[in-house]
Amino acid sequence: MVAPSGKFAYVMNHVSFNLSAYIIDATTGALTPITGSPFPVGNTPTSMAVHPTGKFLYVASEGDNLSAFTINPTTGALTPIAGSPFDVGPVPFGVAVDQSGRFLYVSNRNAGTVSGFRIDEATGALTAVPGSPFAAGLDASFVAIAP
Repeated sequence: MVAPSGKFAYVMNHVSFNLSAYIIDATTGALTPITGSPFPVGNTPTSMAVHPTGKFLYVASEGDNLSAFTINPTTGALTPIAGSPFDVGPVPFGVAVDQSGRFLYVSNRNAGTVSGFRIDEATGALTAVPGSPFAAGLDASFVAIAP
């Protein structure tokens, strides 16, 4: 996944339970590892989403949680957000942030549900929205938000 700034790339490492982070050379496209990379995430990461402002990164993991990070705008380094990892349903698989950056949704594969969260715009922390989780179909896999 490439951050909205186009300066940083993030790659989930499914088996090693971490996330590699790179600076993208604007001229050549070459990738240079970011100091501190790889960054630990939950067991078996499945998907990730970057906040529209480029300030936050969220990673769903089959360990029934969602890791949340702030993105340093200069270096691209990741810092865990207070409260991370956040509990979600069993085997979260897909994650999406709405265009306004106010809400995040996670599909929970083993429960057939979608968990909804409000994003604190200052910190990136998550709070469950009323009624969450919401019923979905069996084996709910990916989630996308239409503009």
